[in-house]
This record gives sequence, structure tokens and C-alpha cells, in this order.
Amino acid sequence: MAIELEKLRKSILSLYELMMAPTELPENYGRQIIAWNDLTKIFYDILGLLNYLEALLEVGHFHSGYNVLRSLIRDLGDALIVVSLAQYYESIASELEDEFLKEEDKESAVYVGLEQVKEKFADTWLKVYYDKEGRPFSGDAPLDSQEDYDKTFYIKTLEELRKELVQGIFVEFYKNKRVTRTVKKNRAKRYSLIDFKDRVYYESVDMFIQTGKLPFEVALDKTVPLPTKKSFGDFSKFPVANEYHKLSDVVHNPVLMDFPPYSSTIEYLGFLHHLKIVREIFENVLWVYRRRVSKNGQSKEKETGSKLTPQTLPASAASRPSSFRPCLLRG
Repeated sequence: MAIELEKLRKSILSLYELMMAPTELPENYGRQIIAWNDLTKIFYDILGLLNYLEALLEVGHFHSGYNVLRSLIRDLGDALIVVSLAQYYESIASELEDEFLKEEDKESAVYVGLEQVKEKFADTWLKVYYDKEGRPFSGDAPLDSQEDYDKTFYIKTLEELRKELVQGIFVEFYKNKRVTRTVKKNRAKRYSLIDFKDRVYYESVDMFIQTGKLPFEVALDKTVPLPTKKSFGDFSKFPVANEYHKLSDVVHNPVLMDFPPYSSTIEYLGFLHHLKIVREIFENVLWVYRRRVSKNGQSKEKETGSKLTPQTLPASAASRPSSFRPCLLRG
């Protein structure tokens, strides 16, 4: 099991470097720093989960590890979404009218925002502005209704993402800072956040392995057939979805064995089996990503005449800390 964990760690670190490569994240718009920050947080979480699995190896009981394996799949899909959204934003940037603060306004905006937090927290929200480097600065933005800011619009599947992209959901969101949708009884409902359900994440991983396309690219390419619940029955095409559901079954319907560490060979071998599958999923994504970045890098080098180098995680994040502390699971 220790060998499997080490192989998984190497794949994770290699994948992070590829995702952070300039060939993947656009360089010519202000929000790129947000994508970099999000990816770094996701991969710190992934490495924290890996540290937790190493701690389980020392304890010898593995039931809680199934939830960790499921979270690793979710985080992998989340990382694909972040890179894909960053690229999609670049394609719609010309349609938006993002507000950029002048240098002399930045300090004022920060103080205004802090004053709103202190005095008008109940009816005012901080609006975020971005300078040309992508650095955020806060200013005041009155809310029409306190309830409106607690609503999240969830995109549940890649099929739904395709539908919403046709309707211009992200253009609407970035322009208005909220999305309006008609719900039951023809009531208009406003959402101030957009998020994705877990199914989008594991569908994204499966489709990336199949097509080499990021989630938004898959959704925008109408020639690509999207997965359905019925199609998930084909394990050869959708191994990630099937593995995710198997891990969920174990999490929700546990079989607990009250034995000392490692006295249950079945428990150990069962977990090792699923760990190998998750490791293979990461390796397959890494293999496809290498081909993708190599192709994009060659095109970019022809345009710029320079060689591109990826950004890396700090060394402290790549290795297990001497004293392990359990981390919160994403999702």
C-alpha cells in the first residue's frame, strides 16, 4: 500500500505542474490569479488527503479511507473545472465590462469595504474589483435582499452545463454578479453563487480521459455525446463514475470489522483494490494531460519563440509533514 501511495503522490505533483503551465492558464486577463489560487488550494487539499491515507496505513483500519478516495476523485474533477472555466472566461472577456480600479482608488475601496463590515454588515455586501494584475480590492455593494445572497445555483450534470452555456449563464453572472432563473409557478429566483454537484466532477474526469477535452470544451462541443445514468452501466467507458458510486456505497453502507490492525485481510485487500483504481484514474488523467500540454506547448512556442515552464508547489506541500493532522474533506 505504501508503494501505491507513493505512485499516487508522484502523479498528483506531476499533474499539478502541468495544470499550472502557462500553456493551460491564460496570461492576458486579470482573473488568472484566481485560477492559480484555486488550483493551489485544491492540490493542497489533495495532498492533505493523501497524508491522511498514510496515517491510516499506520493505524490499520481503512473504512474512513473510502470517503477520502471519493474526495480525491471529486477534487480531481474540481481541478479540471477550474482550468476549464479560466479558459472559458478568456473567450467571453470581450463581452464583459469588468470594473478595474485606478491606483488612487484602491486604498479608498479597501477602507470603504472595512467600514461596511463594521457598520452595515446586515444589509451590505462587499463587491470585489480587480486591478490589471488580477489582485482583488473590495468596495461596498448594497443587497436588494439579504436572502438573495444565500442562494446557490447548482449545475448538476455536464448536460445541464451545456444547456446553461447556451443560455449564457456565466456572461450573465459576471456582468450582473448574479443569475436569474424562472422556477416553479413562474417565479423568478436570483442566485449569487454558481457551484457544481459531484456528478459534474466525476463526469468531467471520465470525459477528459475519453476525449482529452476539458469540461467546458466537452459541453461546448455538441458533437460529443454526454454521459447519462444509463450509459454509466458501461464500465469500460465510464470507470470513474462507476468507481465513485462504489466508494459511495461503502461510505453509506459500511461493513465494519472489529479486528486489530491488519488481522482482517479482506478489509486491507479491499481498500488496496480501490486505492489502485483511484491511482490509475490519476495516472490516466496525467497521461492525457501530458499529451494535451505537449501539443499546446508546441503551438505556443511557435507563436512566442520561447520555451514555457510550469509553476510548482512549495516543497513543504509535496511531502508529508512530520506530525500529521487530519484535514477537512472537500465536499
